[in-house]
Parts: sequence; structure tokens; C-alpha cells
Amino acid sequence: MLADYHSRWTNREHSMKMHLFAAFLIVGCFVNQACAQAMSDRTQVPESKRVEKSFLDSKENVHIIYSSGEDVQITRDGRCEDLKDDKNEHIVGWVHRGTVEDEKGRVIEEFRAEIVVYQSGHDRKVIPGDMTIWKWKFWESGKKIAFGTGPTHGNCIFKLYDLESGHVIDECNKSDSTDCPVWAKDL
Repeated sequence: MLADYHSRWTNREHSMKMHLFAAFLIVGCFVNQACAQAMSDRTQVPESKRVEKSFLDSKENVHIIYSSGEDVQITRDGRCEDLKDDKNEHIVGWVHRGTVEDEKGRVIEEFRAEIVVYQSGHDRKVIPGDMTIWKWKFWESGKKIAFGTGPTHGNCIFKLYDLESGHVIDECNKSDSTDCPVWAKDL
């Protein structure tokens, strides 16, 4: 009798697990379809939201001027520098400085912490550096970011970041970018 009870419980437990698994598959399928739709919507930027130019204001905030003529301040905390844009791809990027504070909350040091990329009204992508971002550039028509990063004093590592996947896809750990792949040249 105990074996029969255990068998029924195991079957119910197995059945419940299978139902949960099926539910997760169905929900996952809907989420993936929604994500795929969202990603395809991102590639179709309305003409009025295409980035025409960008600039840093006197407080080191990023402004974007869209093809409609609208001037939008993208950042509010300053600490932005090394602004670049690829007008053909309507994409803008900049280096955002991080801070080190003392125990009273006073900023004692700033460093080039991350690259921020913004494309025609879409969410920003933040690419963290390893301590300091030294140099960076758009690569392959704004699909990738090539940058040099490392400690404030020491060797630089050259990395190639894919904006679509959100991952570093190549890197070169040489003392000079001339010994690295073509994407690292001029960094």
C-alpha cells in the first residue's frame, strides 16, 4: 500500500512538473516573440527620431538634435566627454566618468568609467571599462565598439564589443595596438 501511494504521488509530482514545464515553454515562446517584435521595431526608426547631430553643453551633458529639429538633453549629471557620432547609422556615444568619494561623500577622483551608446531614441547601452576607458571608436557602421581599457597606470587591453549581443567578442592584450587585429588600430 505504501508503494502504491508513493507511485501515485510520484506520478502526480511528475505530471505537475510536466505541466509547469509546458507553461514555461508557452510563456517563453510569447516572450521571445514579443522580444523579437521589439527588436525588429527598433530597426525601423521614424524619420523624426533620427539623430542628426550631438553636442556637449557647458555642464558636460549630452544633447541630441533629431532630424525634426528637436534638441533633447540626454544626460543630467554631467561627467560626459569624448562624444562621437555616426550620422549614417544615427548613433551617438560618449565616455561617462565615474567617481571615487571619501567617507563624507565628497568626490576625490574621477575616472573614465564606461562608454554609453544611444541610438535614435532607443535604450542606452552601457559598456563598462576595466578601471579606465582610454580610447574608443565605432566599428562596422556602429554595430560594434572598439575600445582600449585598463588601469590608470599600466597596460591597456583592446576590446571589441558587439552592440547587438551585448558581449565582448574579441580582445587583444598587447602593449601596442599595432600588434592587434585591424579593429584595434588607431586606439
